[in-house]
Amino acid sequence: MKRMKVATDDPSLHLCCFLTHTHSKHGPLGDAVRPGSRVDVSELLLCGCTVTEYLRFFRYVEWVHSLERIHPGHKVKDTQSKMEKLLLLFALISTCFAAPQDLSNKVFVFPKETNTDHIKLLTTKTQFNAFTVCLRFFTDLKRPYGLFSLATPTKSNSLVIYKPDVQNVLRIHAVDPHTDFQSVSFAANAWHSLCTTWSSDNGLAQVWLNGKPTIKRFITSGLPITGAPKTILGQEQDKYDGGFDLSQSFVGMISKVHMWDHVVAPAEIRRYMNGKYFTPGNVFNWQALEYEIIGKIYVEEDQENM
Repeated sequence: MKRMKVATDDPSLHLCCFLTHTHSKHGPLGDAVRPGSRVDVSELLLCGCTVTEYLRFFRYVEWVHSLERIHPGHKVKDTQSKMEKLLLLFALISTCFAAPQDLSNKVFVFPKETNTDHIKLLTTKTQFNAFTVCLRFFTDLKRPYGLFSLATPTKSNSLVIYKPDVQNVLRIHAVDPHTDFQSVSFAANAWHSLCTTWSSDNGLAQVWLNGKPTIKRFITSGLPITGAPKTILGQEQDKYDGGFDLSQSFVGMISKVHMWDHVVAPAEIRRYMNGKYFTPGNVFNWQALEYEIIGKIYVEEDQENM
């Protein structure tokens, strides 16, 4: 089963996916979730549910069925209880079908330093033998900051694009190790188009900045990125889905984020950077992006297109 994708600030609503799938596989919802019913744990994992979320929902289910045991034959028929159950299920299931957002001519605005606010990008993919990440950004920061951070349960720096506290250097991580690209300068208060590629086959990485490629540098080879990813914009993860540092937070604007699970051909990268038609990312696609906003981050019109 393909994992359904949920764009919500409430992680417990990942259970909507589980409920919908369970209903289609096991029959009526009331029978499928009754205490003692057998549910494949893989269904929870495919839907992004955590054990805590599973237990939270089933405590609610057990409470409902306890009312039925206290009042045999009643089956929670009173109007208020039925309405509460209906509203809960409506909220859960409707969230399941949240549509990806077309962010054409939009930008994410990160307006302040923070160790909490960020954007989480959602994907079902759990293995990357290679990657290409492209984005556009605008900032006046002169200190270190993270542009893109993908962590897995075992490696917090599975894929990181990071501007360290070294002039004209850009740091790229893959499966934790990193390399520093030299002579990469970013003028303040200007838009920059940035792409980076890496392949586990040969371990080579490359950066493209404003249409020009750097040399290729070795990071690591032979091992893919594996595990359920947490992908963050605006912060750099020092641990899986957390460990944010205010002094590394991004302040500025980010737009046109795409990620592919392969090394994109140079001609395609040039098309991206020149604003021409290109094949959108098959991991993250700015024209069909599934994401969560955590904190005070804004989606605004791209002033370049106004």
